[in-house]
Amino acid sequence: MKKTLMFALIFLISLSLVNAVETAISYEELRFDLVRTDPSPLSAGGSFDIWFDITNLQSYTIRNVQISLVDKFPFNIKNTDERAVLISEIKPGEKRSVKYSVNINKDINEGTYQLGMQYYSDKLEATVSKNFNLDVKTTSVVVGATNVRLIPERVKPGEVANLEVDILNAASSSINDISAELGLGGTAFVTLGETSEKKIRQLAPNAKVTLNYKLIVNPEAESKVYTIPLSITYYDQLGGKYTRNNTIGIPVYAKPEYNLDLEDTEVFINGQAGEVTISLANKGNSELKFLSIELLKSKDYNIISNPRIYIGNLESDDFETATYKIQAKSSKPVSLKLNIEYKDSYNADFKDNVNVELPLYYKFTAQNLGLVKRNTFLLNLIVSILIFLLAYKTYKIWKHERDLEKSVKIVYKDIKTWIRENILRRKR
Repeated sequence: MKKTLMFALIFLISLSLVNAVETAISYEELRFDLVRTDPSPLSAGGSFDIWFDITNLQSYTIRNVQISLVDKFPFNIKNTDERAVLISEIKPGEKRSVKYSVNINKDINEGTYQLGMQYYSDKLEATVSKNFNLDVKTTSVVVGATNVRLIPERVKPGEVANLEVDILNAASSSINDISAELGLGGTAFVTLGETSEKKIRQLAPNAKVTLNYKLIVNPEAESKVYTIPLSITYYDQLGGKYTRNNTIGIPVYAKPEYNLDLEDTEVFINGQAGEVTISLANKGNSELKFLSIELLKSKDYNIISNPRIYIGNLESDDFETATYKIQAKSSKPVSLKLNIEYKDSYNADFKDNVNVELPLYYKFTAQNLGLVKRNTFLLNLIVSILIFLLAYKTYKIWKHERDLEKSVKIVYKDIKTWIRENILRRKR
């Protein structure tokens, strides 16, 4: 009986020694160092790879050591066949690396959990274990912009707009030190009387806050949708820092504006045919897309050339011309009737009927203005005949008188007499 009690006592003492070895041996024979996890931080319901360095701290070679990952809630090995890694030998001071792929249970709260490793030591004839603390973030930590409102919905260049952004904390715990910043650098917007960054000290679970930004648009801003980055930074209960990058679209719109003018004309009088050139200048902030100009029919002129001319796209502060050949059917100013078709920057269709005045004149007026050349052939012919007749008459008198000066005076006197008797007398 005494021998039986003695053996039992010795057995219990040996068990306590083994347990003592398990708790203390991990840093005496082999040292385990957690190198990294990927991804980081860890998220509930996800998976990750984990790397360990194992270093032999002893002066002897450790052979055929099998390193195993221990399933501990909420962690479990992805592939059970890869649970144990066999290292044939580790020399004194040598370091070996091992890697495992691990799943994380999705039904957990945010917090710190332990992942276990163990191996059996032939030298110590004991199982040695080591635990590592890993921080896990819950996947419900989703903070971002849930709704965006712009007042007015389309802002004009040079106009002030109010931008409202709703920030929601969809986590099961509070978040702290929230910062929401608009990236306005290099855009057509600046904040009015405030900074582009808004700060919130704390946001409770499932709580929402509305941030207000007052923006002014550059007066020269082009009509289009501008994308503005919104960066949201916050901290969870464990002190982990998160950044969510969002993009906000802000439409800027200005109604198309243009000037239509008569650039040049070759037509000035009734019946005359020639080219007329129309210029169209885009004086607004909106691009004129797929622009075409059509000259419409009228009783005041005939269209000789193609009445429709396609221009294409016309950017802000640019101009193009369209040239038509017509024949005037009036001696008074007429209106060239034009149909302008185009799309704006948002592809909305526009059709405008516009008149451009074409000045026309009576022939005599146009000649006096130097717009039409006079026909001087008949006048030159009459003058030439008169000069010939005077020269001939002077010659005949000279032939009789043999005095040129006297001959010229006689001709001059005869002309005066003829004018007095035939022209001045009739006026009376």
